[in-house]
Amino acid sequence: LADLRRRAPWDGERIEVPVLALYGEEARPHHRTAMAGMVDMIPQCASAMVPGAGHAGPHTHADAVVSAMERFLASLRGESTRTVG
Repeated sequence: LADLRRRAPWDGERIEVPVLALYGEEARPHHRTAMAGMVDMIPQCASAMVPGAGHAGPHTHADAVVSAMERFLASLRGESTRTVG
């Protein structure tokens, strides 16, 4: 994950759907960096930080993850922000 920009296993330009890259505030630095960097790699990608979460945010901070997803979906209906969290 720390080196996705150099060796991404996909071509970000070919991803044609909106993507939300979530990462936990308490996750390891390479996870935070990789998810935040996906915004530069995928045209319709936004990133959001889950406050207080580590690597397993959907399990430990489900309400915050759902809130980030709801904000992301709302942004698709009209807002053009790249960071939704």
